[in-house]
Amino acid sequence: MIIDYCVFCHNFQRRLSWVLSNICQQTGDLPDIRIQISSLKNNGAPTTEEVVEEFSGRGLNILHSVYPDEESFARRGLVRNKNIEDSMKDWIFFADSDNVYEETFFANMKKELCDNIKGSKCIASFNRPFTDIEVTNKIMDNMTDIYIDDAFRKASKIETTGYKGRRIASGSMQLVHYDGVMTMNNGLYVNPDRCKDKHLFKRGQKAKSDVQFRHAMGGTRKMSFGMQIHLNHYRDKHLGYHSEDQR
Repeated sequence: MIIDYCVFCHNFQRRLSWVLSNICQQTGDLPDIRIQISSLKNNGAPTTEEVVEEFSGRGLNILHSVYPDEESFARRGLVRNKNIEDSMKDWIFFADSDNVYEETFFANMKKELCDNIKGSKCIASFNRPFTDIEVTNKIMDNMTDIYIDDAFRKASKIETTGYKGRRIASGSMQLVHYDGVMTMNNGLYVNPDRCKDKHLFKRGQKAKSDVQFRHAMGGTRKMSFGMQIHLNHYRDKHLGYHSEDQR
């Protein structure tokens, strides 16, 4: 079994470093995990390129797609179309750059996924506490290393808000099979002519294509793979403008 783990990263390199450290630390009978990272060139501090170099050196299989300009990168749904095109044509996990997972999460996923759920629906697991934003920001601002030892345990000690997200397959976890995407949505995340995403750099991140994709795939299938912790942050929609802060 192959999982293409697909993340869109713009100024989220510090949180992404926690995510990739955590994937390095997964245990049990794991699927083959191929990481797809989409970014602009030399974005962030550390840059995405530095993060990719660190974790490629630690054995992760990473495909880094570098976009030439803001216009080509501004709508996440269109970037996710390329994730599907570039996938290994097995399971595809559309994720955000700010979640860490219980160490057996991917082993549990491999055990639970089967042929009779390949056809449709976005699979999601919902035990997902959100950390306190200010506490999390201080931790990220004080990072000195790209690799984080024992990332899930450290994340589990961060104060949380009590909120666990909506009970849908949000943009942070939409797990689908390639065959289902081909059958249900013509091999696309979203039709480019009908993409409702806002322009990231003009209007802030609002990826309505997640809803479009979920509807096209027939809704959400709820499964339990273990806890995932959201390393919380301020969002453009709450700030009222597009933030270029490093997160």
